[in-house]
Amino acid sequence: MPGNPNPKPPKRRRSGISRHGRGKKQKISNYNMEEARANVGLPNSASFTQVLSRTLQSGPNPPPVRSPPKRVVKAKLKEKEAENEVLTRDLNVAQKDATVKDQQIKTLKDQLRDLSQHLKTEKKKSRDTIAKLLAQAELIMSDACGVEKEAAKKLSAAELELSKEKQKTAQQSKKKIASIELQLLREKEIAKQNVQAAELKVSMEKQRSKLQLQEERRKSAADLSSVKEKHAKQLQEQKADYQAMSDLSAEQHRKKIDRYKAQLHDVKQKMLSVSHQWEDRLDKLDAELAIANDRVVAQKSKYRNLMQQQRDQAKDFATQVQNYEESFLEENDDLRAKLKKALSDKRAAERQSRKDKLLAQSRLAKWHEERERRRTAEDYAAQEAKVAAALKLTVASYIARVESDQKTKRRMKKEWDDEAAARKRGGGRRWPIWVVQLICELLVCGTSPQAIGPSIKIMYETLYGEKTEEEPPSVNFIRQCRVVVEIMGETVTALKLGSADSWKQLWTDATTRRQIPFTALIIGLLGDEEDIDPVIVSSCIFMDDERLQRLIDVVKARYPDKVDLIPKPDSISIDKLGNDGVIMTDTCNGAQKLGRVLVDRIDGARDLDCMNHLRNVWIGGMEKSLSKYLNQKLRSSLDDIDSTLRVTTSISAVIRAIDKEFSLSANYPKGHGELFLEWIRENYPGVLLLHVERASGSRQDLCTEGCLAIYMNYEYYVEFLDEMLRKRDANEKASILQQNLFVILTSVEMLALSRLLSIIHLSISMPFRFLAGKSHQFAEHGWSAADMSRVIDTLHSKLNDIHKNPSLILNENFMMNIFQQYRNELPPFEEYWVSRTDGTSVVHYKRIRRRLFHPTKKADKQTTKLVVDELAEIATEALVRELLDEKKATYKYLSVSGSVYSAAQKDFDSRKSAL
Repeated sequence: MPGNPNPKPPKRRRSGISRHGRGKKQKISNYNMEEARANVGLPNSASFTQVLSRTLQSGPNPPPVRSPPKRVVKAKLKEKEAENEVLTRDLNVAQKDATVKDQQIKTLKDQLRDLSQHLKTEKKKSRDTIAKLLAQAELIMSDACGVEKEAAKKLSAAELELSKEKQKTAQQSKKKIASIELQLLREKEIAKQNVQAAELKVSMEKQRSKLQLQEERRKSAADLSSVKEKHAKQLQEQKADYQAMSDLSAEQHRKKIDRYKAQLHDVKQKMLSVSHQWEDRLDKLDAELAIANDRVVAQKSKYRNLMQQQRDQAKDFATQVQNYEESFLEENDDLRAKLKKALSDKRAAERQSRKDKLLAQSRLAKWHEERERRRTAEDYAAQEAKVAAALKLTVASYIARVESDQKTKRRMKKEWDDEAAARKRGGGRRWPIWVVQLICELLVCGTSPQAIGPSIKIMYETLYGEKTEEEPPSVNFIRQCRVVVEIMGETVTALKLGSADSWKQLWTDATTRRQIPFTALIIGLLGDEEDIDPVIVSSCIFMDDERLQRLIDVVKARYPDKVDLIPKPDSISIDKLGNDGVIMTDTCNGAQKLGRVLVDRIDGARDLDCMNHLRNVWIGGMEKSLSKYLNQKLRSSLDDIDSTLRVTTSISAVIRAIDKEFSLSANYPKGHGELFLEWIRENYPGVLLLHVERASGSRQDLCTEGCLAIYMNYEYYVEFLDEMLRKRDANEKASILQQNLFVILTSVEMLALSRLLSIIHLSISMPFRFLAGKSHQFAEHGWSAADMSRVIDTLHSKLNDIHKNPSLILNENFMMNIFQQYRNELPPFEEYWVSRTDGTSVVHYKRIRRRLFHPTKKADKQTTKLVVDELAEIATEALVRELLDEKKATYKYLSVSGSVYSAAQKDFDSRKSAL
């Protein structure tokens, strides 16, 4: 320090060489600078640092091992390919083995080349660190040993494969020789048999000639000598012929044997040549492998010498480093002392810095806290001011609303037409508009007219909290408001139809309500979200245009600025269907004719049949055929049953009878739905009970959908009816309806019929109904209503398969995958089908499937033979007949018809895109 009176003298730097004589000699003898300068190519005046850097940077490197030239490698490869071609021409069977062995030799060369490259990389790395060089050298030696072992293994494998090939070839030659010898033996046997037959024939001729001679002798002794000579001559000729034949056959057999022997000799010679070729090839492989082994041994010895040189150089370098290390120790001591002092000064400065930093942080934190408190207080004050202002405004609005409500409070009483009539007490009073509007809303919601008056009074007293002495609207006035609802509905319909630029669809459908037939007309408009908006139309809208004109007159008088919002009366025109509008009707003749007339009348309109009506027509025809068959089959049994029970085989009639008797809603006065419900809850609590849906209408598909309830519930129905039939009390005697159902539900034939129709409903009716009702929503999947013709073609094909093999009707995989093609095309259809049939959404469908296709109860099993052997064939035949009936609407959608509505037409794609 500057104020120190006795400063310490600085330490003297020690020399890098020890003063001890022996140490100086030892250090000088370990390192020779002149020799080092000569080795690295530097002059004698070069310093020690220059020599050391040159030694570290460019040490002596052994000459690199070069890989053979590409020209030599390519020449060898061409030679190998030529040899392979020769071997291929000689023996096609050995081509694969030769190619594999060539590839093995090539792989060995590539491995040797890779090994050489790897060794070069290791030599470069050795300049950086000696330890890493030693480790890499050991790794290279181990790899070389592995390559040598692998080469030995591949050689042994090649020898083994060659021996197997030789054995295989020898076995094949032996088999061929054995077959030739066997054929020769057979030829000899045949020749022997021919000779024996010839000898037998000669002996027979001899006997025949002897007999003839004896007869001739008995006939004429005079001609005996001439006959003998004649027969002897014939005998000699025959012997000569037979001898010539035997000689000729023996000669032929001898030639065949010689030919076979020559073939066998050729085969042996060929096998010997092939064997020699394989031996030559093996010798070549052995020679090449020996050359490769010699090369590996030479590389090993070369790398050993190189490693020894590196070890020696490393030892010399370690000695040099040790000398330099001792020379730097003293300098390091001085540096260490200075560093220690510097570190102590640094620690003191850091301690002072930390103290200052902590003090600054604490002061900054206090300042931030004070600022946040001030800002929070300011925000709270501003927020309270806003809340106070908002409360003042809210209170003012509430006060104004209360005052206005008191002025405009609705009164539950009739009002005069105007103030003059009120003063004079003349004229009539009317209910206010809000009362009429409320009555119309309740009528639309389905409230009965008798309940609307009391309901309005109760709502008024509940909402206003005060009682009224006024009487509510009368029932007669409420019924008159139905006309108001009808007028509003027709007006809204006219507004919709007139405002629409085009109409997309027009439906007509005839139905009955309380045995009164009428036709419904529905026009579909395209909404903002590309959804069809159905509008139920009354025929009076097209008969006159007074409705819209009267509305225009009223709006013009009261709201002249809004008269433009109402369409003109002439804007309602069926010509709006001309922009690819679809006219859809049912299948009756009148509706079909109406559709054709409209298509001819409207340019650009297209006609289409309702696919659900088509489906109902098929099902109706099938039901008639099944009922007719069962009537003939059960004719004797039906004749024995009392006619007053009205027992029938019509499944639709049976379903309606079950709905009357067991409907839980108790719609039929003579039914026992409530009693049956109590009985089920008492005897089978929690059981799954299906009900018949919509049995009151004239639906033709009722026969399939209603059968699900029959098949699943028949055991509960029968047990309940049995208890009812056992009652002896006159007041509780079973009705005719109950007796009728008991007879029908205990019939195996009717149970089989319900099982068959349930399967058809699940596998055909349900998926077809979904596709028919949702086709207009699948445009994004490339689907339209025109694709239903493809569905009908698929159904026709599957029904033919069932008709040929009726057992398919009970094959769950076949029946439930009839429309698998369209499930793959339409993801929404697949989602619907999985949720319905697998029980993920509707649980009871899974139980129904299991019971229909895999019955476990005895009564269910008894129906299997009847369903497969009789009913399935009749049902499918009826369905196919309905599809192919040219007089009905379905036929034109089949491809066999060749009509413009079928999928086989040429412009099917254009029609599909238009629909």
